[in-house]
Amino acid sequence: MGVTADSVLKVSVLEEGEARSLFLQFLEPSDNVDPELHKIAEEIVRKCCGLPIAIKTMACTLRSKSKDTWKNALSRLQHHDINTVAPTVFKTSYENLQDEVTEATFLLCGLFPEDFNICTEDLLRYGWGLKLFKKMGTIREARYRLKACIERLMHTNLLMECDAVGCVKMHDLVRAFVLNMFSKVEHASIVNHGSSNPGWPGTENMVSASCKSISLTCKGMTEFPSDLKFPNVLILKLMHGDWSLRFPRNFYEEMGKLQVISYDHMKYPLLFSSLKCSTNIRVLHLRQCSLAIDVSSIGNLPNLEVLSLASSSIDRLPSTFQNLNKLRVLDVTGCGGLHIDNGVFKNLVRLEELWAFGEAISFIGDKCNEVAERWKSNITIV
Repeated sequence: MGVTADSVLKVSVLEEGEARSLFLQFLEPSDNVDPELHKIAEEIVRKCCGLPIAIKTMACTLRSKSKDTWKNALSRLQHHDINTVAPTVFKTSYENLQDEVTEATFLLCGLFPEDFNICTEDLLRYGWGLKLFKKMGTIREARYRLKACIERLMHTNLLMECDAVGCVKMHDLVRAFVLNMFSKVEHASIVNHGSSNPGWPGTENMVSASCKSISLTCKGMTEFPSDLKFPNVLILKLMHGDWSLRFPRNFYEEMGKLQVISYDHMKYPLLFSSLKCSTNIRVLHLRQCSLAIDVSSIGNLPNLEVLSLASSSIDRLPSTFQNLNKLRVLDVTGCGGLHIDNGVFKNLVRLEELWAFGEAISFIGDKCNEVAERWKSNITIV
């Protein structure tokens, strides 16, 4: 249903003693005092079939929880074997999150490729575009909320630490569980980052009608289907498209609810003229893209709140960008020698964050002192 498996997952299993020790390692000391709880723990470990990720996730999920929660978890594992126990464990952990923002953040992580360093700032911006942080008035407040969500997901072992600063990872088996969720109508998504067959997968009409997310690695693709109709898609994430890839002129016309566009390493990222069809777009993310074309039509996106041009080949922000009076985040990191037309910054009255670390930016016609004062008083420079 629009989801392509990336590979066959092979995992090792632990001996019973090792499995028990691993489970106990992630519990609170008080969890191992009650004799009845101890017996339940032994049964849960046995039902996890020696799978380290299942054992650790279940332990993290049940840590400091009530005896009834433990009993319920054991009951759910009773009729599963090594082939089905991991998804059951992850589902139990997911359902115990009991927080819509944390659950949505978890699902967003499933849109990234296998073994990918998931940038938490990307999660923040996607989440902002999808209106996950409804009660947060500023980007900074939303970032605090996201950090709490990520801590919860790591606490329950649904996400993992990684070596890259500001990033997290998702275990392959956890990601497989999320991809399976994406195959259901409730969370219907098209996700394909497989190395063997990247690009646009075959889809059914039912998928097109219910699809909420599209996330693809476009390497080797030359075109998209000309009759795309995704009336309910909210986020479009495309990666690694080369010069041969072309978008049909009506690409966005049947994506009327689209709120987030994210393109990474796209040689020919999009036909900007067709963006006028997408007035609901709140986030436009263009990282390491070739933008050697007229980008002035970006200024025609009246509801744009986050714009990232990070490390893209752009040398000028045209005067039309002054129309982006709802913009909160502008990321021009890696855009060396960027020129900004007269009046642009003066009209970005809601701008909260400017990401431009280590880059020289010149303002054409603007009074530098006036801009500097705005930065000091209203804008966080990252």
